[in-house]
Amino acid sequence: MKRLFLIAVLVMIPLGAGADDSGESLADRIPTVTHRKMSKRKRVEGAVGLGTMLNDPFYSYGMLEGGVGYHFTESFGLRFWGTYLGAKPAYPRVVVGGLSKLPVFNRPLLDAVVELEWAPFYGRVSLLGGAFMSFDGYLLAGGGLTADVDGELTGLATVGLGQRYRLGDAATCFWEIRGRTFEMNRLTGSTETTPRQYWGSVTLGVMFYLPKTPLYEN
Repeated sequence: MKRLFLIAVLVMIPLGAGADDSGESLADRIPTVTHRKMSKRKRVEGAVGLGTMLNDPFYSYGMLEGGVGYHFTESFGLRFWGTYLGAKPAYPRVVVGGLSKLPVFNRPLLDAVVELEWAPFYGRVSLLGGAFMSFDGYLLAGGGLTADVDGELTGLATVGLGQRYRLGDAATCFWEIRGRTFEMNRLTGSTETTPRQYWGSVTLGVMFYLPKTPLYEN
């Protein structure tokens, strides 16, 4: 008898849950999965952002970044990205034997890369328990060139990750963390072997899309 009662309760629970007179379908109750509010497919993306380099012991950076890209699908895209790196010395300048004895450290000034984007993550976050904001998460990998303050070019490889947050049909805000690796002799005038550098950066910015509306209605 107890087993029959338990079976009856288990059967009635889903039946009771389905007896909803609100008129909402299952799709209406799962908007995160079925109603994609942020569509990038077959759209051109322009971006601008501000960032900083994290691990250069000799300089503090302010970076102006921007790029343009195209999304072939919701998950895959290609972008061209450029960065201008403004900097000021971050190390203590202790004068020993006169100004001519101060070391001068080389640094990157400009870089330009082509990156592939893979965006496998999509979802929504609740704002104050009411409105929802759509977002996606993406990974980046690419390569290009970087130029130092003397104009010397060297190869550059990048990897990164980031998130976009929908502001409207034609705009998102984003953050990115990017790793860079390149060869550069930091001590100006040194004849030692050029060491490989591994740097990280953080960027915040906004993105805009053309056409301004998605290709399908949500």
